Amino acid sequence: MTTEDSVNHGQHITRVRVYHEIVDDGIEVVFKGNGAGIPSKEKELVFEQRFGKGTGYGLYLT
Repeated sequence: MTTEDSVNHGQHITRVRVYHEIVDDGIEVVFKGNGAGIPSKEKELVFEQRFGKGTGYGLYLT
């Protein structure tokens, strides 16, 4: 996910926040915005290759 993705697909997004959290087995990078978000039925699919509205490589490679 990038800020460009957020602007292109987030509809009325006005804020993006990126931060990290220390967890038991490492570090998690958190990317949050106040846009439309990803529909619940697509949340697991976004990590599949070629899923999405663009090339489908963004979250798959991330």
